[in-house]
Amino acid sequence: MSLFNVLSSLANIILFFVYTYGLGYALTRFVQALNFEIIIMRVGIGLAAVPVLGVWLNLLGVPLHWTVFLFLAVVFPVTDYIRGRKKQSRVPADLKFTKKVLCLAVIFIFCVVMYCGGAFTYSWLEDDDPWHHAAGTAYIMVEKNLNADSGLFQYINPYPPGYDLVMALMHQTSPSLYWTLKFFNGLIIALGILFFYFFINALTKNSARSLWAAFFLAAVPAYLSHFIWAHSLAVTLFLVGFYCVWKCREDARFFLSAVMVTAGILLVQPTQPVKFMVMLALWYAGMLLIRKKIPLRLVAVPLTAVLISAAWYVPVYQSYRSGQLKLKTTVLNEDVGGAQAVTTIQRRLFNPGTGSTTRKYSMENYLFPPLYNDYNCPMGFGLAVSLLTLLGIGKGLYRLARGDRQEREYYSTMLLWLAFTFLGLNSKTFSLPVGLFAYRFWPLLAVPVCVFAAEGVDCVTTDKSRFHKRKAGFLITAVLLTSAYPKFVVNNDLWDYGISWGSYHEMKGFVWMRRNIRAGSRVFTFVDNKLVIGHDMASDYWTRAYQDSFHDAIELDPDTLYSRLAGNDYEYIVVSERAVKEFGKEVVSKKLAGLKHSPLFTLIHKERHDFWLFKINRPSINEQER
Repeated sequence: MSLFNVLSSLANIILFFVYTYGLGYALTRFVQALNFEIIIMRVGIGLAAVPVLGVWLNLLGVPLHWTVFLFLAVVFPVTDYIRGRKKQSRVPADLKFTKKVLCLAVIFIFCVVMYCGGAFTYSWLEDDDPWHHAAGTAYIMVEKNLNADSGLFQYINPYPPGYDLVMALMHQTSPSLYWTLKFFNGLIIALGILFFYFFINALTKNSARSLWAAFFLAAVPAYLSHFIWAHSLAVTLFLVGFYCVWKCREDARFFLSAVMVTAGILLVQPTQPVKFMVMLALWYAGMLLIRKKIPLRLVAVPLTAVLISAAWYVPVYQSYRSGQLKLKTTVLNEDVGGAQAVTTIQRRLFNPGTGSTTRKYSMENYLFPPLYNDYNCPMGFGLAVSLLTLLGIGKGLYRLARGDRQEREYYSTMLLWLAFTFLGLNSKTFSLPVGLFAYRFWPLLAVPVCVFAAEGVDCVTTDKSRFHKRKAGFLITAVLLTSAYPKFVVNNDLWDYGISWGSYHEMKGFVWMRRNIRAGSRVFTFVDNKLVIGHDMASDYWTRAYQDSFHDAIELDPDTLYSRLAGNDYEYIVVSERAVKEFGKEVVSKKLAGLKHSPLFTLIHKERHDFWLFKINRPSINEQER
């Protein structure tokens, strides 16, 4: 990587935190003290605000340009800073680097290395979802809006666009979409560990126990891999949402933050918000069970969030009512439209066996995570964490009967979350009548599991114990060996490039193209433009001009094809194995022969019989003048 690319990447990372912290600050200006908790949680709140702002700005016709978000992010911090200087007042800061803070920093750095570093172990986007997210991200980045026709992209319309919007915002100031997706996806997941720590610490007021819980969440394979999909952001925002709801209960001024994060979750992914709402309802049920009442503002949080998210879902519903709604989804493995689309998705959605890796789980899946695990939602917690969890559950049941009101509320909530996520994960195992993508419950089950594992630590190591440090060291080692090691191996493994590709050599050709051609070059291919986009090339295949020019591209003679490519400012053309599968070997062979013999095209790279990259020979300025 060149020095320019390094500096560009660092600048983009700084911008990410400017956006998120600034927006989070705007929603929490009333907090006067400055400490690590409010700094980190402002980043999480601001991250959730990006999808909400994007949807509403789009509704108002404001272009989704990075400068708009930058202005909204800095206007309040800068204004308050100027006012503070004039009044000669300072915000009290409490930024002490204690041992716990340093331990938390080590855990976070481990996660960044594992998630972000592991994503670059191989030279492609893994599996299939990331290629679709790449296409949606490119659309928003280029068009600066969310107005894509339904069915054109898998993850925009009717699918909520929050994840692709966040990535598009970062891609606007980064030349590489490939790097943007890989790095910021991993960074978001790693930040979730910090959000989790501050959430549990807010609940328990016990920093040691919260640190253990964060360590376990970072270590267990079940809590998210670096797989690039909207769930990375949705699950991360769960932790921010729960934190804000708790703070809203203590301080009504956090109401807007809680609403914004909940609305953000609703605008990132369509099925995980259902689980968030159920977990929120279970929390409220535990509160009602113990305290016999719930503050009305907590009930208003999800209701207000739903109203805010209606800016996206009402037009989608109107599209469905008019029969114009179309779905492009690998869940159905087909493209369907209108009422059939919704009926089909509902039938599949709540089937207990739905999900690409949903299965009947055994005890071994929990206790001994395999080194070769599922990419999207890895299984397992590890033997040490599982045993600690059992101890913690026992402690929780005991304190539920003997503890004070606050303890009983806390443990009842965690036990309800544990029961819900465990049953959700095992809809096929127990042949339940309904399910909701069971395998996607793994990261959600990890939350109460790690909470109870931290409680289990209290059962075996106490401050009064003579061998406290020795026992703690033994537990850390056991968790590293039985949980963190298999998780690190999985996240640094060579992941598959997905079924969209015809062969490895076809993929190898695209990798060569990405490494040897300027990022953002306009590259035409006859099939699956998302694969070109995912390798840092540009192709606006969603435009009317493109569709009019290239709907019959495979049938055009070289001269006509050249004229249309040049007219649309394309610089290169790819012919690959995907075209052979789509049009047949004879048709593609004829097309290749025409391109090779035409002086308008120059073959610059070839991978066996799977990939051909041609440069379009555009005339020089002098030739154009003549």
